[in-house]
Amino acid sequence: MKASSRKMPEPLSIFLMGATATGKSDIAMKVAERFGGEIINADSMQVYKGLDIGTAKPSPEERRQIPHHLIDVLEISEKLDVFKYKNLAEIAVNEIRKNGKIPIFAGGSGMYLKAVIDDLDPLPSDPELYSRLSEEYSDSNGIERLKRFLGDKSPADLSKTYPNLRRMLRAAELVILNERSACLQRTRWDNSSSIGRNLCFIICRDRKELKQRIADRTKQMLEKGWIQEAETMIKKGLLNSPTARQVIGYGIIAEYLSGQTTYEAMRDRIISATIKLARKQDTWFRNKHKDTIRVEMPKDEDLLFKTVEKRIESGI
Repeated sequence: MKASSRKMPEPLSIFLMGATATGKSDIAMKVAERFGGEIINADSMQVYKGLDIGTAKPSPEERRQIPHHLIDVLEISEKLDVFKYKNLAEIAVNEIRKNGKIPIFAGGSGMYLKAVIDDLDPLPSDPELYSRLSEEYSDSNGIERLKRFLGDKSPADLSKTYPNLRRMLRAAELVILNERSACLQRTRWDNSSSIGRNLCFIICRDRKELKQRIADRTKQMLEKGWIQEAETMIKKGLLNSPTARQVIGYGIIAEYLSGQTTYEAMRDRIISATIKLARKQDTWFRNKHKDTIRVEMPKDEDLLFKTVEKRIESGI
């Protein structure tokens, strides 16, 4: 029999993105079971060991049922950035494909996902320069002086980063390294287009329903022992770690543990902070992934499955 000359299709990767508490993990499990996949975590905090309840990690039973990648791969003392994540994700994709499975990304860390989907290269960095800038602008007037510097060199970056000192310092570092606006350097993030055979979904929920899901989940997490987990991780240095300290909720719990706030106020502040994060994530996905298929849950669940099935069958 004559061998077919048909070109083999590029391997498929599936991306399930969206705001926190929209149900991405549940959908990822169903897609993996139905189509033969393994899941790659795309939540920047689930990579850290010990941050279990507070980051809503998949349960041990779920992880036994379907292999999960990039969970519990770093200590809280280790730094994670976009391109370190991208490198780890590429390794995971290769492992999954060697197993004959489909890589399924699930999470809400939009910048990390975009780096993988669009195969973006890292922006330049200089640790010594960043350290010098950190020291130079560390005094009480530092943020105002840095504000004036960015206002003169790159107003667009100032508007995007102020008053977040860490982001302002990074923008200043890029301005100095490139002798031009860090905003211009980032135009690739806005203008790049997806490469490869990626099937991307944004998982959405009605806003009122999502707020209720966030409130219910927060209460359940606190009942499961989140306070005890937070106390343990804070003692290990969580709040002074390079990137893990950005995780939502643990700092608020620390205030409760030190007697600065009541249980009810702590709970309500965590809910409010999580709702704020969800709005921020939704804005990111709307603006940075405009051509991605939006899936309104739960009504569009079957449509998602049919879309995946059609893409697999067509090989395009």
